[in-house]
Amino acid sequence: MKPAHKMSMLIYLFIYFILVQNMSSLTARSNPVELIYIKSSKQSNWAYTTSAPITEPPIHIDGNIRTRLRNFRNEAAKLCQLYPETFLSNLPTEKKKIALTFDDGPDSRSTIKILDILEYYNIPATFFVIGQNIDRHREVIYRAIKNGHQIANHSWTHIRPTSVSTSELISEVEKTQAKLQEMGIAAKIFRPPYGLVTPQQMEALKALGYKAVIWSVDSMDWYTSNPQEIAQCVLSNVHPGSIILMHCAGGPDNRSGTIEALPLIISALKREGYEFVTIQQLINY
Repeated sequence: MKPAHKMSMLIYLFIYFILVQNMSSLTARSNPVELIYIKSSKQSNWAYTTSAPITEPPIHIDGNIRTRLRNFRNEAAKLCQLYPETFLSNLPTEKKKIALTFDDGPDSRSTIKILDILEYYNIPATFFVIGQNIDRHREVIYRAIKNGHQIANHSWTHIRPTSVSTSELISEVEKTQAKLQEMGIAAKIFRPPYGLVTPQQMEALKALGYKAVIWSVDSMDWYTSNPQEIAQCVLSNVHPGSIILMHCAGGPDNRSGTIEALPLIISALKREGYEFVTIQQLINY
């Protein structure tokens, strides 16, 4: 065999070897639920505005729901401006500090799975609990407290504040707070179910020493159980001082979408340098 032919054969063999070695990477498909490379919002110096103190979900939403959410954001913005110290949707900070919050628990299924995930990642969160659930699941609350989580008030029966009188709302809040105080929880942090109160109700809450805390980032896990969409709603809108709304009980599927999305969300935010804190820690910062 001539030297030129031998050289050509060596070159062809070398190329064939390289192709075989890399065939798996050329043909591998990407993971369809991998969301950890979604970039968060770079917005800092967060400021309340009448148009959007709460970020708009990036997923496809039914038109009626989108209109309701737009109206909610407008009403929440007014309360943020009227009560900047006591009605909070987020904390204005340039530091990468955020609060994960979970509503509607406790229960003995979804809440426990979420506690397991938080314990694995060693991060704190805030649980806004419904008063009538407390006695049935005290051991779950005690576990949350032991693991460094904050427990806060979400009314007694998940009543819609804007549909009841001020006295009815205060009765629900105070009844729940009394149960929390039995467990050694003194902080008066209240999340209104559905996110809104009337100005008269806010005045009464303020007089009793409560802060009303809603959210600036809605995971939309009450609307969708798709873990991709839940993670996208958080990761596309997160910002320094975010208060992130999620749920740890209820729903037709026991919050399976939330449970599946949570590790993706935590992993992505940790990689971007976010520190997880409780609502009280965020307020005290």
